[in-house]
Amino acid sequence: MILHLFLYLILIGCQHAVHNDKRLPTADQPSTASQPIVQSTIVQKPGSMWHWDQKEVNHADNLKAIQFTSDKNGWIGSSDATLYETNDGGRSWQRRDVVSLPNSYVSSIYFADALKGWVTVAKNPPNAMDSDGYQSEVMHTTDGGKSWRRQYWGTKLQLYRILFLNDREGWLVGRSLDKGAVVLHTTDQGAHWTDADGNLSKDLLADYASDVIPVAPNVATLLTAKGKVFSTKDSGTTWTQVAAIQHEPLQVFISRLGIGPAGNLWVLGGADSKEGVWTTLSVRSASSAFNSYQINGVYLIDAIFLSESQILACGSMVSDETKSLGRREGTILYSNNLGRSWTVVYSNDQIRSINAFAIGQSNHVWAVGDNSLVLRLESSLEKISPPAAK
Repeated sequence: MILHLFLYLILIGCQHAVHNDKRLPTADQPSTASQPIVQSTIVQKPGSMWHWDQKEVNHADNLKAIQFTSDKNGWIGSSDATLYETNDGGRSWQRRDVVSLPNSYVSSIYFADALKGWVTVAKNPPNAMDSDGYQSEVMHTTDGGKSWRRQYWGTKLQLYRILFLNDREGWLVGRSLDKGAVVLHTTDQGAHWTDADGNLSKDLLADYASDVIPVAPNVATLLTAKGKVFSTKDSGTTWTQVAAIQHEPLQVFISRLGIGPAGNLWVLGGADSKEGVWTTLSVRSASSAFNSYQINGVYLIDAIFLSESQILACGSMVSDETKSLGRREGTILYSNNLGRSWTVVYSNDQIRSINAFAIGQSNHVWAVGDNSLVLRLESSLEKISPPAAK
């Protein structure tokens, strides 16, 4: 089944998987080289190989994160810091409240199994210049979401991603408005979170951590918002830069880090600003250089590598290409040539964005978006190359 071939998707809130350090760049394989950016094209018609069922979660707000721990059990996090759980493969969703910061949102979900799970909850102030108004916390459950306990909290703090290697060792990354990158590590299910930014502090005062891959015990690979990639083998005491995306302007946010089926590193990011709307997907080649593909008029948030060359990506598209600040459509794109060209799989002009992917245990992909949208996608693809183990 396709889903058994997607185990590498721990990056997007997927299921617990065993990681393979040998597939990732290490301190012995540094590379910051980039090839010229290739301009991608988009075919404005649905891809016939993809089919979907669309539904809404009743009374939900914008949906920001999703994870399935089995074919039946899954979780969704919303922009009002509410969780929704399914026990019947997504046919119905039940609300599960998390006692957390007021006026906050779920930024990340990770469940190690049906009982043990973590969510990061973040709050942004009405005034973006109010640094004290940025708050984040980590909430933990050991009874399948019936009750929650705060494990970590901070002000002047934005937490973006929480991921675990197993049910005990995990990583937490984000941004401190005082010191830049925030990297935390635990080996006791989050009972204690320790600073793991090591030697990053002096290099990332004007940058911050946006994604992380737990690779093996005490080993992780880290992405920053400006496209730098670091690796540690000692629980974050020391970090070595192993890659970097070059020549991106200041407004670009590099947000996703992953490993393709052939073990190649990939990063995804872009800009949605008055200066323009675009996405850059960069994939590390066998020569250790990055091949970058830019898609204009689209801001992609999440991606899935189905094979070495096949990709699903979601986000938003500008409805009027002459106006960068114009109306947006929630969009899912598919590429069968590593990002050189794309087909529109799904588009919805009633919502602004499709925000996250997740994988079940059958031949389908889940996506969530604004206005309580939930999509279950299936593909007629008969064979997908297995991704790298993680």
